[in-house]
Amino acid sequence: MGRLLGGHYQFIKVLGSGELGQTYLVADVHLPGHPHCTVKEIRLPTQNPRTRKFIINLLKKKSEILQRLGQHEQIPQLLTYFEENQDFYLVQEFIPGEPLTAEIVSGDPLSEEWAIEILQEILEILVFIHAHGVIHGNIKPSNIIRRYADGKLVLTDLGVVKDANSHILESRGQLESNLSNAAHQQRSTGLSQEQLQVNIDLYALGIIVIQALTGLSQHDLANLKRATNGRGGAIYWRDRARISPALAAILHKMIHLDNQQCYHRAATVLADLRRITDGAPITELFLPPVTELKQLSKSNPRRSPLAIIGTFVPIVVTGLVVAYALRLPHNLMAQYFLHQGKTEEHRGKDRQAIERYTKVLELQPNNDSAYDQRGRIYSRLGESQKALADFSKAIQLNPRKERAYYQRGNIRWQLGDRQGAKDDYTQALQIDPTLTAAYVNRGSVLADLGDEKAAVKDYTQAIELEPNLAAAYLNRCLSRSNLGDQRGAIADCTQAINIRPNHAFAYQNRGLARRRRGDVRGAIEDYNVAIQLAPEDADPYYNRGLARQELGDIQGAIADYTQAIERNSNHALAYYDRGLARANLGNRQDAIADLQQAAKLCLDLGRLGCYEDAQYQLNQLRSR
Repeated sequence: MGRLLGGHYQFIKVLGSGELGQTYLVADVHLPGHPHCTVKEIRLPTQNPRTRKFIINLLKKKSEILQRLGQHEQIPQLLTYFEENQDFYLVQEFIPGEPLTAEIVSGDPLSEEWAIEILQEILEILVFIHAHGVIHGNIKPSNIIRRYADGKLVLTDLGVVKDANSHILESRGQLESNLSNAAHQQRSTGLSQEQLQVNIDLYALGIIVIQALTGLSQHDLANLKRATNGRGGAIYWRDRARISPALAAILHKMIHLDNQQCYHRAATVLADLRRITDGAPITELFLPPVTELKQLSKSNPRRSPLAIIGTFVPIVVTGLVVAYALRLPHNLMAQYFLHQGKTEEHRGKDRQAIERYTKVLELQPNNDSAYDQRGRIYSRLGESQKALADFSKAIQLNPRKERAYYQRGNIRWQLGDRQGAKDDYTQALQIDPTLTAAYVNRGSVLADLGDEKAAVKDYTQAIELEPNLAAAYLNRCLSRSNLGDQRGAIADCTQAINIRPNHAFAYQNRGLARRRRGDVRGAIEDYNVAIQLAPEDADPYYNRGLARQELGDIQGAIADYTQAIERNSNHALAYYDRGLARANLGNRQDAIADLQQAAKLCLDLGRLGCYEDAQYQLNQLRSR
């Protein structure tokens, strides 16, 4: 995708992939400031012209619906659509923000206030799109973006083109009967198809909120659903969240699998939710009786005599109620400040977020999530020691917090503690073997420690987990090149370029592999592209200088080394190689000045080998 897509759009990176194509982040180069957009690619069938024409017409009609829906401020605008190279493309507004996945963290239950806010915002959007006859059909945390500009939620990836997708898959013989939502599969019939589809959106939203309120992982929530399957259509989660009975009743009805006991309209859910905020009673809502909930508990064969129970239970219960009441204000305030901290973060107000997380820790000194969140902000602000202390405390309080290990590994690597970073990445991967970024970063540390073979294994594991991860291909390219596998290195860098055509480092690394393989002119071509993509980066100039010097173009090499030094005055190797090049031309005085500067910079950086090489060359020059 080196060309301009649709004559307007410069590729930046791949955002996601699906059965019918990829979604890209692009820049519109025809508008001032080159604003970012997202482009959704839909690969069309080419075998049957009649089917193709039908699908294109259907896509255009669906695109017109998307354009109308984009009038809502919390739905991305469809900017345009077009056909190119026998494929169809949708261009939508790009929403800078964080997906809801950043707020919903396993083991970190969120507050009722947070849940009500999320429900209200998303339900209002659903009321709007359902009124236009559109069902989202794929509501999940990654499709809900909290916009940086105002902190509002934006609902993305509307399923308007779903019908066209089905026709495309049918034309390829790939369509299977696969209803993506478990609720749709399990609910009994008796309602219209439109009502059933609306239920899918309400069910998905309810599950998201329950996951956030309980702090359960997706895996644990799936186990809970399986454990309660067949119990009258209800999923029993209530005892795992501290929320009001009114909100629990609404959520229970949103996810009920019996069509007679679940909601059928988003507006009805929203109306019931507003009764909570207005303090009005909610009627005709059903919660499972306590006896049903107890069926999920393990029975205890050793039961105390009834007389003892009758005597002590009131005392124990009273004591627990009093103790809980005394703790409740602290817990509620801590949850409030934790939510406020996350809100300030999403608005880009890092210092205010730190203040909120610090408040949480004053109320709950053992809140590992507050330490973890505050540590991430300190890391982002470059306050490494504070970040290190916070991540360490979070790990001490919760040794199963894999993200804290990962983040602490990043900090340790920045501080030069490579072995400590490696240990943290390893610990994170033991807890979560699917943490792709930890494989990539551990690979980089291993390569830095000289174990390129182990690094290649980590990059390969990352690629198996995430086949479109350009960074893994890029790093494996360099490690393979260092191991002498130039053909494999070139293949990896080429794949990284295919995924991210604007990735200057990929061209640099491929140029290095080509030079090592003897294709010096091919290397220079790659360095030229890298310079076009990153004209302020010193390294492409330095590497092109090495290639030019290898071809005997000493003056050209010196010009490139000079360009590198202008962009990075601390580039020790550029001074070193310019010194050698000047010495080759007989410019002894300038060569000595360059080598002296190289020796000084190498010493300042603690690179003893580099310093000794520069000193050796200086002695050789002075002895002539």
